[in-house]
Amino acid sequence: MVSRSELHTRVSKTSAKAASSVDTAARKTKSVIRHTSSKLHEEIDLAAAKAHTLQSKIKGKVQSAEHSIKITAEKAKDKLVDEKKKTEAYVKQHPWKALGFAALAGFVVAKILRRRR
Repeated sequence: MVSRSELHTRVSKTSAKAASSVDTAARKTKSVIRHTSSKLHEEIDLAAAKAHTLQSKIKGKVQSAEHSIKITAEKAKDKLVDEKKKTEAYVKQHPWKALGFAALAGFVVAKILRRRR
């Protein structure tokens, strides 16, 4: 049988070892948490930088597309204005021909619409 003092000594040693193990585990856990946190912050910063770069590229492409659309719209508008002027000049120079073309176009459209019914 183990004496009381020997039992007390064994319990004290075991308790000290357990406390030491807990302290070691706590230090290692804190170290892992710090390392993981540091890596996570690095990854977040890297992702933020990539997102900013991508945002800048997209913004540039949108601005370029917007500029191209404006130029195309201006060219189309200019062409329509030019064609309108040409049509008005033709109608003024050849009013009977213009009336004949309009009547012919009306006749063709009426025929097409009658066939659909």
